[in-house]
Parts: sequence; C-alpha cells; structure tokens
Amino acid sequence: MGQAGCKGLSQSLLDYKTEKYVIAKNKKVGLLYRLLQVSILTYLVVWVFLVKKGYQDTDTSLQSSIITKVKGVTFTNTSELGERLWDVADYVIPPQGENVFFVVTNLIVTPNQQQKTCAESESIPDALCYRDSDCPPGEPVVAGNGVRTGHCLRVGNMQRGTCEIFAWCPVETKSRPAKPLLGKAEDFTIYIKNFIRFPKFNFSKTNVLDTKDKAFLKSCHFGPENPYCPIFRLGSVVSWTGSNFQEIALQGGVIGIQIEWDCDLDKAPSECNPRYSFSRLDNKFSENSISSGYNFRFAKYYRDGAGVEFRTLMKAYGIRFDVMVNGKAGKFNIIPTIINIGSGVALMGAETPPPLRAAAGVALWWTRRACAPCALVRSPCEQGAFFCDLVLIYLIKKSHFYRDKKYEEVRSVMLLPLQPGGTFVGAPLIRAPLPGLETLPWLDGNAWCVTAGPLGAPLEGPRKVECSENMLYRAGFCLRAAGRRKGLQRPWAGDLVSRPDSAAICHVTSDKSSDKRPPWASVSLSVSVLALMF
Repeated sequence: MGQAGCKGLSQSLLDYKTEKYVIAKNKKVGLLYRLLQVSILTYLVVWVFLVKKGYQDTDTSLQSSIITKVKGVTFTNTSELGERLWDVADYVIPPQGENVFFVVTNLIVTPNQQQKTCAESESIPDALCYRDSDCPPGEPVVAGNGVRTGHCLRVGNMQRGTCEIFAWCPVETKSRPAKPLLGKAEDFTIYIKNFIRFPKFNFSKTNVLDTKDKAFLKSCHFGPENPYCPIFRLGSVVSWTGSNFQEIALQGGVIGIQIEWDCDLDKAPSECNPRYSFSRLDNKFSENSISSGYNFRFAKYYRDGAGVEFRTLMKAYGIRFDVMVNGKAGKFNIIPTIINIGSGVALMGAETPPPLRAAAGVALWWTRRACAPCALVRSPCEQGAFFCDLVLIYLIKKSHFYRDKKYEEVRSVMLLPLQPGGTFVGAPLIRAPLPGLETLPWLDGNAWCVTAGPLGAPLEGPRKVECSENMLYRAGFCLRAAGRRKGLQRPWAGDLVSRPDSAAICHVTSDKSSDKRPPWASVSLSVSVLALMF
C-alpha cells in the first residue's frame, strides 16, 4: 500500500457519518412506503397485541406435581393362575401413583420356576448344538435364560439339540395369548391430580374442584360439564387417541396425556382452566411387526415348606401412560408494553415528536439488549425505509439522481486570506475570482469561491449547461431557488450556486459585517474535492 493509500486510510478513521434526509417527490415509492407502514402496524396491533398479547410479561417456568390413581377390579380364570380377582395392587406398576404408570392388560405366566438345570428354549439361536463341545461350560447363552453346563441335550434320535443350562427352570416357552387377559380393563378409571405454580407471579392452582363434598370425586367423570373432575375412563382415553382398546391391550402401547395451562392473569383466576389432549406416543406398526407393543417381565418369589425358593415369572403387556404438563402465564407489564408500542411508534419516527421518537429508540435498544439475535433485526421503520431505499436508489429510472442526492460527503475547508490577484499559493484548495459572477447585479466584484482547479490555474470556461431539477441557469451557473423563491433570478442565503463544469461550487450566506453589501452577496463553501468530482 502506497503512502497516499495509507494517508487516505488514516484520514478515513476520523470520518464521521451523519444522516441526511431526502424528500423524494415520487408517488409510487411514497405509496409503497405507506403500504409497508400500514402492513407492519396491522401486524403489530392484530398479531402482537391482540393474538400474542405483547403487552404482557410471561412466565413459562411452570412448577408442577402429578398424583395418579387407578381404580377397578376384574376376574379371570386361567390354567396357569386359576380363578383370580385382579385389583389395583395387581395390575398397576409402580403403585406410588407417579406421572408415569403402567396398567397390565395381558400376561404370559410361567409358574413354579426353580433354579436348576434344564434345556434351553429352541427359539434361542445361540443355544442350538450338535455335540457337547458346542456348549462350553460357564458360557452364558446370548439372549438366553441361563449359563451352559457343557452338555448338549437331544430329543429322541434327532441330531440337533439345545444346550443344557443352569437357570430358572422351566424356561419361558409360551407365546402371547390371542386375547388380552384383562380385556375388561377399559372400564377402569384414572384419577389425575395436578398442582401447578407460576413462581414469577406467585400464582397456584389445581385441576380438581375446590369443594368439601366427599362424594364429588366418587360420582363424577371428566367431560365438558365437569372440567374440574379429572377422572377418566381408560377405554375413553384410548379411543381419544384414535386407537382400539382391545388391540392395544393385546400387545401394549404408550399413551401421552398432555395438560396445558394457558393463564391470562389479567382476568379472574377462575378463567385459568386446564386443557387436556391425548396421543399415541409409540410407533404403531403393522400387526405382525416385531416392534409393535410394549412389554416387560417381572417375578413374584416365594418358598415352599422345605425352604426351597420358587418364583412365578410374568411377561406383562399393557398400556404405559405418560402425563406431561406445560403452560405459561401472562400479566400486564409496562416494559413489554413500551417495547412493542415503541416499535410501532418507530414506524412514524420521521413525523412524530422527539419525545416519542426517543421512547421508540429506548424501546428498540431494550429489545436488542434483552435478545441477542434481535440485535441483527431492523426496527419496523428501518425495514420499510430500507426496502423503499432499494427501490428508489437501484430500481427506478431516476435512481442515479436520487442516489446522488442521498449520499454526499462533506468536509469543512478553511477559507484562506487572499494574495493580490485572487490566488493563494500553497493551498490545496484556492480561492479565485469566479469569471462571470461579477456580471450578476446582486453580487459585487469581491465575491469569491473555492475552486478545484490546479494551484493558481485559471478556471476553464463553462461547458454544456445541464442544470439539475429545481435549478435555474443564470450567467453560466445553476442557481437553486428554494420554496416560494423558485423562479427568482438571484440566490438567497442558504442556497447553492454551482458551475455546470464542476469547476466551482459556491454557497450563499448572509454577511452582516458590511452594510454596503446585500445580505445574499457573500459567498463561501465547505465542500471536498471528492464532492466536486461527482
């Protein structure tokens, strides 16, 4: 990088950028901007405030406790178990009543198991053998029931047999029943008690009706008439998930019970009501799929009169229930209200009073401070203006004109004292008498302009005159007439006088130090050479 480049870079570090507002008299772009404003304002009012309640502070850190109870009895008569009455202590696992519980609906029972040696099941691939060497002693059977003893047991004259194992014998060999053992469990009831608390607002509630009537929970069932009676019929819960109870009772499944609390604490506490939803959580495969259903094994142990330990192994199929609670509470708070109103006020930032614009800026700063990703998001007014600027500067026919008006670089230049002859040697920008300027009757011969010509070089004559919009051509210059003065032949204080060949640009200011000169006759300039080149 050359010396000039380094110098330019060092100088650019001290540059200051400020906003410049350009009023574009373009009806299409103006209409587009207003439509964007109306659209964003509609979004803020309808979606943010009415639908999402953006004026509220919210609490999603819900504290919840679940207590469950299942009630119901049924009677069975099987060859393995005989006549048996099933109550809640037999078919509910675990019995504590947590938010996850299991109801047994089908069983494979292997009674009177004892630890001894017996043949492994033929359904275990790793247990098949042809000779004793295929059953190394002490090696467990993969996916089997016990440990090999070193013997291969065959039935009759068959060449293939199974390894002898030390296990709980006899091993489980029966398949799943064709009908569920507890098919009448669909009439059982589930009682789900839920306590919730929103710590931010210190608000607590339960889904059970606050009453002293002890008979209420013994006679009620959940429904539209009794939303605060959380007693559900088991068959109804399964049907609400779109499943058939007899099918899910045969091979098992998982059902989710969702309790949703959406509380508007600006209303009465009685308006904060729970909403229930039910869904099948396990993948429902085809009927013959090995992945279908839900089951596990457990055993009940006992000893006979001689002190020998026995057990009854049960492979249980059933329905697992997962009770899940979530929710949020909202209450009016001035901070989110100011943030959202400030975002709306920012839409009309150019037309609103400074206090409201300041409030909008503070609201936008608070939003970006509270949410790190939001710092990358423009405010609504920035979004509308940014989009319209793209259209105005790059898409329409006169885009170059608006682009030149919007972006301008300005630098302060010290006016240097003159030497005789109108030049000052040694200054990068010089003051020189402007040819033709003295012909204007409202300027005297002592008017000066900063020029971009070479050091001490005379100004070139004007080339083809092309004055911008709202500029008047007078005596080789384009004069800007502002407001009601448009069409006058002389500039006023604050107006711009430019030479069409970009050789000089003058700014007319009032000069109260001289009584002999009219107030518009003094000319000065604060402009950079770069601006003169464009």
